Amino acid sequence: MNQIKSDLIKIINEIPDEMVSSFDELMDTIYVRYCALKGIEDVETGNVMTLEELRKEVSTWK
Repeated sequence: MNQIKSDLIKIINEIPDEMVSSFDELMDTIYVRYCALKGIEDVETGNVMTLEELRKEVSTWK
């Protein structure tokens, strides 16, 4: 099994049954947990930017 599938199975198994009452709710919960884990991984690997770098990038969006 590849890493993505095993990570997804782990996330699903960690969600308490009472938190999920529909497929949409399950998908939302999976997405939020995935994004949180991805953010933690980015911080741990140094894939971040300073506030100044962020402001500079955002200023180009206008």
